[in-house]
Amino acid sequence: MIGGVAIVLFWRGVWHTADILQAKGGILGFVFYEPVNMIIVAIILLATGLLVSVFIGDTVLMSGLKHQKKIADKTEKEIEEEEAQLASIKAAVKEIKKEVDEIRDAVEKK
Repeated sequence: MIGGVAIVLFWRGVWHTADILQAKGGILGFVFYEPVNMIIVAIILLATGLLVSVFIGDTVLMSGLKHQKKIADKTEKEIEEEEAQLASIKAAVKEIKKEVDEIRDAVEKK
């Protein structure tokens, strides 16, 4: 909670600092003018690869690094196997929930 507030306050300070620098005019006013600033930041993000990773999505990048197949590339058999695994996991979770509920009921009765 406190960390989130600190992050918000930090970026609020950055925002207001940029506004103050823009109000001073001159080269800083030009650099911190919103359309110019957007172009500069887009170039920096493209150069560092951050813009691309955000638009592509972390899951796509991670699945590529793990050499996982996209659903379109999987065979019907692979999809059915994954569905069976998910069904068994769901059944196990339901069983665990049932056991936890039984334990809770037994503890509450004592």
